[in-house]
Amino acid sequence: MSHSQSRRLVLERLGWLGIAVLGLLGIPGTIRFLIPHGMRSVGSAFDAGPLQDYLDTPVSTKWIKRHGVWIVRDHGVLFALRAVCSHLGCTPRWEADAQRFHCPCHGSLFSVEGTALRGPAREPLQRVAIWKQGGRILIDPADHVSQ
Repeated sequence: MSHSQSRRLVLERLGWLGIAVLGLLGIPGTIRFLIPHGMRSVGSAFDAGPLQDYLDTPVSTKWIKRHGVWIVRDHGVLFALRAVCSHLGCTPRWEADAQRFHCPCHGSLFSVEGTALRGPAREPLQRVAIWKQGGRILIDPADHVSQ
């Protein structure tokens, strides 16, 4: 093997090694893109604070960023909704003036109860377990409950 052939072989292998390294570095981003946000794991039960914190507002957005849930008070009933659109897993926004949730990705609308009002989403927002213990509200975003 001549000097130019061995040099060419080394450069070819270095090129393939560079492609492999770049491919491996791209795997986490690719996985994050391919798995819808709503399918990623959610936390376990958490203490959302005293019941009094939720008596004066119809929808609390306090726990959206940390736990991905809204605490909703509708007709005197307190419940929790996962902040994940049932269409493709985007995060809807609470529109207080219109009293509805709006998904910015594809325009789905949901009522304060979580019912799909306008598609493309057809399914309601998921309700999650919520209970009172010693005057405090506890929520488990991983425990889905029926409407």
